[in-house]
Amino acid sequence: MNFLRFLISWKFWLSIILMLAISIGILYWSQGYLNSITHHNEKVEVPNVDSLTIMEAEKLLAEHNLNLTIDSIKFEEKYKPFQIYKQEPLAGNFVKKGRSISVKANPKTFRPVKMPNLIDRSIRLARQHLDLVSLKVGNITYEPHIAKDVVLKVTYNGQEAFPGQELPKYATVDLVLGEGYRENVEIPNLRGLTTSEALAILDQVELSLGSVVKNEVTDSLSARIYDQLPSAGTMIEMGQPINIWITNAKVEADEEHQLAEFPDSLRIQSNSDIIIDSLTK
Repeated sequence: MNFLRFLISWKFWLSIILMLAISIGILYWSQGYLNSITHHNEKVEVPNVDSLTIMEAEKLLAEHNLNLTIDSIKFEEKYKPFQIYKQEPLAGNFVKKGRSISVKANPKTFRPVKMPNLIDRSIRLARQHLDLVSLKVGNITYEPHIAKDVVLKVTYNGQEAFPGQELPKYATVDLVLGEGYRENVEIPNLRGLTTSEALAILDQVELSLGSVVKNEVTDSLSARIYDQLPSAGTMIEMGQPINIWITNAKVEADEEHQLAEFPDSLRIQSNSDIIIDSLTK
């Protein structure tokens, strides 16, 4: 009876109400405390750190109460050292304060690798050698050459790269290949050129310099071509020699010269660069 009387007394219910109030108060206080330390429902917009350096991104993210996590394992040649080229989450998303933003950034550099010797190798072998040292093939261009798809030259950033030269790992090199045998090429006009100028022109079309006949020559370096055999415009096979006549006399563009007699013995040897004295002496 005393217990039943206590249950219906005001003191019992007051105790119950006080305990409930204290429990609810503790619950609200705990929730508020947890929200304050976890920044619950406090979100900020992720800024764009793409193309920034790591130091610039770190400063910008700190201003937004965000942290930075860096992944700089892979070297990308097209980006500067320490430049960011990817971020997660992307700019414009909303995240909680204190969230870490993961970025991929270029390392300062990788240990350089040595350029292998690719000259006169096929494109297939060239690719294999480049793969072995972590170099990549970029643009491929062709130049006149009797050997098809054989490496003639390697360039990096527009400059010729030589065997043994150190290049950044994963760098891209461009290759110049031979375009192969052509049955016929047109002989260029060499009239008025010096011997060295003619050599450069003939080399471009895969023709060789044959015999050089001097006529009234006092200075071979400045002497100019006044005739050639075969004549300009003729179609001949690649690799064939072109014989030239040079003189220190003035060579006019419209001037016609009588060809000096060209001995048969000299024509037989025309594959070599033979220079003979003036036939008029």
